Amino acid sequence: MSVIQSIETQLIARLKRCLPSEFYVAGFPGNPEAFDPAKMRAAALVHYSGARYGEGNGMDLARQSRELRFTIVLYLGDLNGGAAAYPILDTMRQWLQNTALEGATPLKMMSERLTDQAAGQWEWQVDVSCVVASVAAEQSPARPRIPLTRFQEEG
Repeated sequence: MSVIQSIETQLIARLKRCLPSEFYVAGFPGNPEAFDPAKMRAAALVHYSGARYGEGNGMDLARQSRELRFTIVLYLGDLNGGAAAYPILDTMRQWLQNTALEGATPLKMMSERLTDQAAGQWEWQVDVSCVVASVAAEQSPARPRIPLTRFQEEG
């Protein structure tokens, strides 16, 4: 399993534990056009949304940090009732913020925002991230070293 799949699976499991039982919680479907959130009372879908790589260490780029970003899309039918957006957003934040995932740093909350509202269906987007190591398959060849005695002779 790739590191992306592992983190996504852990996120989904965490959401299943914190969200009410009426929520459909899963990874984003392969065919999003076929998914109809109006048929559900509430849903939380997770997908990988990209990465940002760290600077590396000068000339040695074989090891870099990799900040993985994930988006959780919430489909809710209410702002203040049963599966209400405001309490759900707070609950999710509390359950996800600073949660340690296997193979990564603790989760960092990035943003949340209302992305759509139509016919009583509210769509929210919550973005989280964590950092993993990014190690190249091939390491850089050893850099030539200038003998210390050469500097002493020239000085």
